[in-house]
Amino acid sequence: MTKRAFSIGHSNLELSDFLRLIKAFDVTHVVDVRTNPQSRWFPHFNRKRLASSLATESITYVHMGEVLGGHPKDPEFYEDERVIYERITQRRDYRDAIGKLVKLIQANTVVVMCKEKSPEDCHRHPMIAVSLLERGVEIDHILSSGGLTSARSLERSFSSQLPLIEPVGEDRANRSPARIPLAKRFKK
Repeated sequence: MTKRAFSIGHSNLELSDFLRLIKAFDVTHVVDVRTNPQSRWFPHFNRKRLASSLATESITYVHMGEVLGGHPKDPEFYEDERVIYERITQRRDYRDAIGKLVKLIQANTVVVMCKEKSPEDCHRHPMIAVSLLERGVEIDHILSSGGLTSARSLERSFSSQLPLIEPVGEDRANRSPARIPLAKRFKK
């Protein structure tokens, strides 16, 4: 039997709207894949506060951003100030974490959460959703409108558009869409 999971970006949502969206899909577990589970502008999404709010709704909070996060601490995962997702997905700890996520999905209704509103602008699609699809998990991205976009259709869209938007040899799905200033990230 194919299992199904969801993903969502909290973006600038109010907590009540976020809860309404995930409860509409009977979510029982929120898996936070933010490397740094904090939000300066939306403190209701800070790790402890969010976990507490979810617990009052009988929803379990799980943080997996140490391994599944989109901003790894090691500079070896960056090229031209972009994260190279393939380098992360080849790591044993990443594959182990995805295996744990699949087991969690097999027993529960899970939403994978990060901060970016659009799945195309976040590692949760090209890195995590693709890894889940490869393991037989269907994943739908919950939009702030309440609608869904399937990861499978988004993946088809990515692959059909690549030749039009990237030079030959570049793979948009293989790296972060935004640059991450490394000088700030790796200050000593």
